[in-house]
Amino acid sequence: MNKNQAIVKLRAILGRDLAYRINPKVPVGEQREANLQCRIALTEDLRVAKEAAEARRREILADPEYQRLQGRVEELRRERDSLYSADHHRIEVGTSSDVGGLGFFHIRASGDNWAEVVAKLTEIKAK
Repeated sequence: MNKNQAIVKLRAILGRDLAYRINPKVPVGEQREANLQCRIALTEDLRVAKEAAEARRREILADPEYQRLQGRVEELRRERDSLYSADHHRIEVGTSSDVGGLGFFHIRASGDNWAEVVAKLTEIKAK
């Protein structure tokens, strides 16, 4: 059976919405079986390597110096993250839109008071 004959039969079965794709890179026959055997062997090697890596990871996590350094990293991260609000303003003004059921808010200007926001938008509009 050639491709055209197959498509006619498949369209009769699946209807007008028939779709197909051809992947010329996929191995066929004996090569597919050889790949399967190779994959089974590699899966076992991967399992052994993962177990060894996990054992080493547990050793590192138990190290007191590592725990001290990790604690310091977390402390500094919390301190840094608490300062992110300094980048934001109390009032944000913009437009909202709905695309595919998702709502978006597009900020056009922001400031700490209404007069600041109005001044920024007036300046933007004047440009």
